Order: sequence, then C-alpha cells, then structure tokens
Amino acid sequence: MLAVFALAARQGVALIARAQYLRRRAGAVFGTELVLTATRERLAPILTSNATVAAAVLPFAIAGDIAGNEIVRSMAVVILGGLVTSTLLTLLVVPALYVHYGREAAVRLNWPLRRAAPTGASAQPQGGAADGA
Repeated sequence: MLAVFALAARQGVALIARAQYLRRRAGAVFGTELVLTATRERLAPILTSNATVAAAVLPFAIAGDIAGNEIVRSMAVVILGGLVTSTLLTLLVVPALYVHYGREAAVRLNWPLRRAAPTGASAQPQGGAADGA
C-alpha cells in the first residue's frame, strides 16, 4: 500500500507542478482553464503509469486457488483498488482542490486571475483624421 500512496502523491505533485509551470512560463492565467489544461497534459502519463502497475499486479489478483496465494491475491486486489481510487482522486479531486485553495493563494500573492484588457497601440482605432489623408 505504501507504493500506491507514493504513486498517488507523485502524480498529484506532478499535476500541480505542471499547472504552476503553465502559469509561470506560458503566461497562463490562474483559474479553472489552467488546471484543466494541466490535467489534460498529465492524463496520459498518469494513466500509463497506473496501467503499468495494474498490469504487473493483475496476474496475482486473478490467479486461481494456488497454495500460498491467499495473501498475495488479497494484496493484489487491494493494490488494484488503490490504483483505481488514487487515479480518480488525482484526476478529479486534486484539480478541484487546487482551484479552490489556489484561488485564495492567488489573491494573496497578487497573481492575475484574468487577462488584462489590451492597451497601447492595438487599442487605438485604425485610420481616421490623424492619418493626414
């Protein structure tokens, strides 16, 4: 079970790190769209790593009544259940909590919560009497 906890924690940290990377480097604005983008980008790695662990444990879970397999089979079933649960929590609960608590942190740290209105030359009307024509 410790391995399942470690895998879930690592995936949650990687998801939040991706959201922070998008906010800092790509100039994304903090909010639901940022978290959804980070979740979409981390979906394949999360599912791949969980599928790999499940494929390794599945033979033990479906093995028949072999002598001495009682403990290994029950552990495999618990690990598979933990993988499914941790995957759902990582993909659904962690982003929701990050949006909720991250918004409070964003307000305290003065992060932009929405894009600023265009300013400067692009906001001025094109043509007109100032052209001298």
